Amino acid sequence: MTDNLPQENRVILLVDGDQRHCEHVRRLLEHQAEQADASHSGGSKVVVVEGLQAARQALKTLVPQIVIANLQLPDGDGLELLTRDASQPYPVLITSDVHGERPAVRAMKAGAIDYVVKSATAVAALPKTVESALYEWHILAEHRRLQAEVVEIPQREQQRLGRELHDGLGQELTGLGLLARSLTKRLAGASSREQEMAEQLATGLEQALAEMRILARGLIPVQTDALGLVSALEELAARIAEQSGITIELRHEHPILISDNETATHVYRIVQEAITNSIKHARANSIVLILEADEHQAVIEVRDDGRGLPDDACKKAGLGLRTMFHRCQLFGGSLDIYTHEEGGTRVRCCFPLHPRKQAS
Repeated sequence: MTDNLPQENRVILLVDGDQRHCEHVRRLLEHQAEQADASHSGGSKVVVVEGLQAARQALKTLVPQIVIANLQLPDGDGLELLTRDASQPYPVLITSDVHGERPAVRAMKAGAIDYVVKSATAVAALPKTVESALYEWHILAEHRRLQAEVVEIPQREQQRLGRELHDGLGQELTGLGLLARSLTKRLAGASSREQEMAEQLATGLEQALAEMRILARGLIPVQTDALGLVSALEELAARIAEQSGITIELRHEHPILISDNETATHVYRIVQEAITNSIKHARANSIVLILEADEHQAVIEVRDDGRGLPDDACKKAGLGLRTMFHRCQLFGGSLDIYTHEEGGTRVRCCFPLHPRKQAS
């Protein structure tokens, strides 16, 4: 089943403090690798480390085909090797001496590709289990890639339409508006009716240009520069505050540089939906947007002073909330929505500044 998998980085990282178990599993996997080499499909090298810190060090220099980690390591928990988001570049298979449903459910919820109890039968079948896990991971990665591609199609079309509106129709309307204003000046001494018509023409063109710019800005809300997201959020806050009469403040210390404009656009839409919910459902009187970042990730938090979330908000999540969570998954972010103990709703979105592309 693994013949169609990528041949680069064909390394299996085995993380376990039990040396006898590691040696046995290594022999099993290397035997499978020898058979794979014999069939010209390419085998895998097995790298063994004892603990969590050693595994983290190894992962700085390699991207393994799969990680097989024991649940209980000498210096930590094997589940710590999961990145817990959509940017996970490799599958993690958890092994354990512990029987029972609870640890297995915990591992699968954390994102493990499989959970194997170390019985003699299960260990003997581990090479086949690894093969199945790799195939499943390949299918999941392809599904994520196609899902992201489907989402990107309308977004690319929106961007194209936005550019066409701004560069094409926008320039035409600007030119016609200038001509109309020039005509108005020339008709200053003409009849009041002709002058009035020229004035209406010029005013109408200016209004059409303003509406076109609003439409284009909606299609491409975030510009691709260091201040793109901050500028877009400032403009969003000012526009909604003017329309609703609610105080909306954006707080940030430094410009936030996001390498991927699609991520910035998704974050903008999440904030836009959060503000809309605060006004429409939470009945907030003031909203604060807090944007913070380090060199790897950023956090945008939307805080309001409204009445908080209803108890059954998760069960009755509408399209807006579901779309927010879906957008977050696309760029490897995380989203938390909850009622703060001091009142009001908090929407907290954490996202990578340099998101990794989905595996293909």
